[in-house]
Amino acid sequence: MSNELAPINGAGEAGVSVRQEFGSTEIVRGAETAMAAMAAQSKALVEARFVVAMRCPRKWPNIRISVNQLCKDPGFAAEALYVKPLTATPEDWQQIDKRERLRRRLDGKVKDWPMGFSIRFIEAVLFECGNFDVDATIIWEDEDKRITLVSVIDLERNSAYKRTVTTAKTVERSYLKKNEEPLSVRTNTNGQMVYLLPANAQQIETSEAAGVSKALRTMGERLLPPHYKAEWRAIIERTILDQAAKDPEGEKKKLFDAFAEKGVLPSSLEQYLEHPVAEMQPAELAALRKIFVAVSSGEVTWRDVMESKFGASGDDDKPAQSPGAAKVTEILNRKREPKTATTSSSPQASGAPPAGPQNASPSSGQPGSLQDQGPQQSTPASTPPQPAEESKQQPSQPAPASSPLRPEPPVDLPHFDEWPDALDNEFYWVGDVLYAWNEEAGSYRKHSDRPFQAPKPVAEPQPAKRQFNFNRRPSI
Repeated sequence: MSNELAPINGAGEAGVSVRQEFGSTEIVRGAETAMAAMAAQSKALVEARFVVAMRCPRKWPNIRISVNQLCKDPGFAAEALYVKPLTATPEDWQQIDKRERLRRRLDGKVKDWPMGFSIRFIEAVLFECGNFDVDATIIWEDEDKRITLVSVIDLERNSAYKRTVTTAKTVERSYLKKNEEPLSVRTNTNGQMVYLLPANAQQIETSEAAGVSKALRTMGERLLPPHYKAEWRAIIERTILDQAAKDPEGEKKKLFDAFAEKGVLPSSLEQYLEHPVAEMQPAELAALRKIFVAVSSGEVTWRDVMESKFGASGDDDKPAQSPGAAKVTEILNRKREPKTATTSSSPQASGAPPAGPQNASPSSGQPGSLQDQGPQQSTPASTPPQPAEESKQQPSQPAPASSPLRPEPPVDLPHFDEWPDALDNEFYWVGDVLYAWNEEAGSYRKHSDRPFQAPKPVAEPQPAKRQFNFNRRPSI
């Protein structure tokens, strides 16, 4: 007996085949074969997704850090929450931005408006998490409506939520165009006539996309851990209420854009750093700033930068290092020159970072005080004894507490409760801490403690009250 498909003899219907086996005969239709192939393909795809999810599970600590960084971005925080006004919409609602709308809700000006995670936030979290199967399939459509099945499946926990979204192929409008006939008419709460009209293809697609996005937001939020959602919500609200919120990755973005203008893409920076740019450290950021200054001024090229780190490639007849690569090495090894340098034997002159708040004024009694910052006379009690030979070679060495090599802040340094938006000074007095710019770290570091006390208001002199002597008799 043959085990192959063959057309049925005498069958008038096309696409019908017969499978003859030992002791049995099976009739197969072509449409059924196509459906079976599609079912097998879908089954294999779903099984492959589950297998990949089991082999590559999520790492929630890494996901938490990634989402926390997103929530600290003011631009993302303004898109991460939604607020829907109830009753009458404010007159300036269309003129204010999303951040101002959320701030009004968080400040307590309006307490009954619903607020929650937006569609964009859920999409970003699902992207960071991975191993989620999100699907939207049209299961029914006729002249009046379109029904879409939306599902979100957690492939690791085998948890799923499904919902059907019905999209009507009609639209309501308060006016009629020329030669336009409505399907029905109703009166709204304001007494105006509202017409029900057939919707075009673009209106149907827009309405369906909005319904699918809302369903994905609701079901995707249910699959996220509740304690992480509470933490992310608190960070977003804190970022929105912070008037001076800055992008934590703003400096990196500006540097990447500046390099891109010179033809150096972030992929080239990753080759130089030998790791992703997301793992960049402050010291590497400071080094890249120095390299950009040299590249933008024309002193070196990016080829010289790569050669200074990885060496020259090609013929062996070339020198070990070109002049441009040597220039890059010199720039990276160059230390920041102190403002006032009198001796080279001090630890600060050798390029070491300054120690903690040691240059406090003895007269003020406060560490890091901005008053009486002049050089102090060293006493035998504060200066450790030195051998006779060393004392001959270095006859005058200042005390570490008053070393002029460490830059000192100006006396009239202004005080800030929070970090200002523009950072262009070397010293900043924020809260009870004095910060100074550190070139090697590429950021502001603690210089000393500086407690702040608000000045007491001076009472204005009151005019003297007129005293009357009631015992004195009037003169006649």
